[in-house]
Amino acid sequence: SSDEAQFSSSKLSATNGAVGNFWSYNFNTIYSCNQIIEKLKKSAKIPTAIAGSLIGEAKFIRAFCLFYLTNLFGDVPIITSTNYSVNASFSRQPANQVHKQIINDLVEAEELLSPDFSYSNGERDQPNRFAAAALLARTYLYTAKWDSAEIEATKIINESGTYGLVA
Repeated sequence: SSDEAQFSSSKLSATNGAVGNFWSYNFNTIYSCNQIIEKLKKSAKIPTAIAGSLIGEAKFIRAFCLFYLTNLFGDVPIITSTNYSVNASFSRQPANQVHKQIINDLVEAEELLSPDFSYSNGERDQPNRFAAAALLARTYLYTAKWDSAEIEATKIINESGTYGLVA
C-alpha cells in the first residue's frame, strides 16, 4: 500500500518513506532552532527584547517538533545543540524525558513570547505566549498532569482576551 494509506490503516512499515521524511524534517528543524538559540545568545547586536522573542519562538518550535516526534515514535533523541559530533552519538531518550524537555522549552517560551502578535505586525503567523500555553496544556494532558493542564488552559481563557470556549 502507499505510504499515506499506511497511516489511515494504522499499519506503518519500517520502510515507509513518509515516516522517514517526518523524522528527518523535524530533526532538521530542531537543528535550526538550536542554531537560532545559540547565535542569539551570543549576539550583542540584536536588542534583548527581540532576541528573547526569537529565542521563545525557537523553543516553541523545538518543543512542537519533539511533541509530534515522541507521539509518533515514542523514545527519541533530545538534541539541544548544534555540535554535530556530540549529536551523532545521542541515543533515544525515554518519552518521559522528552516530555520534560518539551515542558521546559514551553515554560521558557511562554515567558519570552509576547501575549499578542505585535512582533508580526498583527499577523497570526508566529507563536505567541498563548500558543505556548496551549501546547503546554496539551503536553500536560498527554502526561496525565491534569491540574497543570487546567491551569494552562484557564490562563489562556482568562488572560488572552481573545481565546475562549465555544458554546
